[in-house]
Amino acid sequence: MERRMMKKLLVSLIFFLCWTKVGAQDLVSTQKLNRTVVLEDFTGVRCGYCPEGHVIAADIKKNSPVGSVILINIHVGPFANPMDGYPDFTTPFGDGLRELAIVSSYPSATVNRHKFDPAVATTGLSRNAWANAAAEMRKTASPVNVGVQSTFDPATRLLTVNVEGYYTDDVKEKTNYVHVVLKESKIIAIQLDYTNGTQQNYSHDNMLRHMLTGLWGDTINSPKKSTLVKKQYTYTVPDSFNIENCEIAAFISQTKQEIYSGAEVKANGGKTIVLGTLTTQDNIIVSGTQDQEKPFSFTLKNTQKEKSTLTVSLVSQHPDDWKSQIGAETGTTTIKVDIEAGQEYTIPIKITPGLSAAVGHYTVKVTSEIYPQAFELRKDIYVIANANELLINHTDAQKFEEVYVSAIKKSGSSNAASTNAEILVDLMNNNALKSIKTIYYNVSWSFPAMSDNTALALQSAIDEGVHLFIAGQDIAWDIGSTDTRAHGTPVTKSFLRNYMNALYISDGDSTITDMSMNIEDPIFGDLGKSSIIDVHNKNLYPEVVRPLNGAYPIIQYEGDHEGKIGGIRSDNHPGKVVYLGIGLEQFANKELAESIVKRSREWFAGTVSVNEESTANSPILTPVPVMGAMTVTLPFDGTVYIFNTSGEKVAEFICNNTVTLSVESFSSGMYTMIALENEGTKTLHKTFPIIR
Repeated sequence: MERRMMKKLLVSLIFFLCWTKVGAQDLVSTQKLNRTVVLEDFTGVRCGYCPEGHVIAADIKKNSPVGSVILINIHVGPFANPMDGYPDFTTPFGDGLRELAIVSSYPSATVNRHKFDPAVATTGLSRNAWANAAAEMRKTASPVNVGVQSTFDPATRLLTVNVEGYYTDDVKEKTNYVHVVLKESKIIAIQLDYTNGTQQNYSHDNMLRHMLTGLWGDTINSPKKSTLVKKQYTYTVPDSFNIENCEIAAFISQTKQEIYSGAEVKANGGKTIVLGTLTTQDNIIVSGTQDQEKPFSFTLKNTQKEKSTLTVSLVSQHPDDWKSQIGAETGTTTIKVDIEAGQEYTIPIKITPGLSAAVGHYTVKVTSEIYPQAFELRKDIYVIANANELLINHTDAQKFEEVYVSAIKKSGSSNAASTNAEILVDLMNNNALKSIKTIYYNVSWSFPAMSDNTALALQSAIDEGVHLFIAGQDIAWDIGSTDTRAHGTPVTKSFLRNYMNALYISDGDSTITDMSMNIEDPIFGDLGKSSIIDVHNKNLYPEVVRPLNGAYPIIQYEGDHEGKIGGIRSDNHPGKVVYLGIGLEQFANKELAESIVKRSREWFAGTVSVNEESTANSPILTPVPVMGAMTVTLPFDGTVYIFNTSGEKVAEFICNNTVTLSVESFSSGMYTMIALENEGTKTLHKTFPIIR
């Protein structure tokens, strides 16, 4: 009898937890949405750099839309082990999650457990990469939305969590997983802190306490588009946990390794609220024209079961001479609308560019005063107008934007707009950059320095004749080296070799403190020199590179690093490229930095020119084209390197004025010769063909 009852109970439980295509959804939106960011921070009480990571993560959440970022702090590893009076905040789940992420340094974090670089085994990211990774993830569409409701019985301390998942698209994996995490904040305890000194009363927030679904989650079998998943879990909360400071985070993953999306609520009485849907049929990334009104129309639908009063706001980021409005009245930025259950409301938006060049950014936001914790509905609009030059800022380099803005203005430009690197891709994909002739990319010291999408967008622009000025420390290291900490991919490595025309040599070190423009270069050679300043908190790594594909060195380092190259220019595509291995913000000589920008604009525009093959700036090579052997003549004694079009070194030899070299083993094609003066600073180049 007992066995029969247990069997019946088990069958009933399995039936309750299974997915269905029928039944009402209450907690989750059926509108296709982007992913919620799930940032799992691997930390510890004796990790002195970890408080800096906590601040970075908190800022990401603070600066993101309500409900779009979930933070989970996992105490694990050698810096979390209790000793010397430090508390034990570890859990049985930490080691498994750390091993999955392949974390070896702290703090590290995964962003949706996504592998941003397929060539690297780990999904753990250093703290300076979190913001960019989170921004990229928030822009990625999710095939499933997640809703959650949590109730707590104080008498029994029983926590009951209901999770809903609605699939807006099919997924490739037959098995998905539901994960439910109990986390707690405002736990006051000691924390080692290298920046502010050891803190005795540190507030430990977002701390992983328990995983109600176990380490790897609860299975969802064969989900399809329009599938609604409903599941329930219970947990008896220990007396030591303060339930008022606890939250429930629920998320759904493709496999163990890839989190689609999630939601979080208060553990005691929290519930996700679906305000409705916000849609448009208009293209929301467009080019505009001065003084010409650009209309947009959005549809707001109330999907709740009763009448709703919702606040619709238009947040505008544009120059003072641009205009925008929401609703029928000029200058209006906020409207309140009453919508009956199941009904729709049309929201008109008008944007009028002024004379100023800009990428106007507008956000339509829908919120509720009754449910301020509800996930806000939002749509972004971008309008570019009056610009023929575009400054794009890496997320982590935004603070140095003014350095570039000032340099571009002083160079004589009056039609430059600025935006971030993520939007560049959208502008390019929506054919909104037809007027742009030059792109400036402010990378500074940021990681990942370049995404695949950004590289492909820049590549497409250069192929269409757009010029590129790109500057920053460790760009080539990050996108082109074999270092396991770098983020290079086949796409970015190809862009480095074939469009930036650079071969990564080393990331330099703090002893490289002085540079000069290469006096042998007829474009930049007369601009002078500068010391290099450390603006990155004792992280000075000026890039060392070699030109490829006929590119020319324009920056060389001095002192003990004399002859090493830190910047190049190239024109082997319709669009020209200037690449600096240090950011403009690192020049002690600000006038030199500004002069480099000005001279680059002049070279791009063709107002300064040079015969690149003149004997003053190239090795003398006979015969041309080369067939069986060639004679190389230099104006100095030095070392000669020959590279093929893939950037591979195929020959290296000493040349004391003149040398003859057999090329019988070389294939037909174009080659680049680089000659470096012995004990000197001169570097000469020549591109030449070999014909079999």
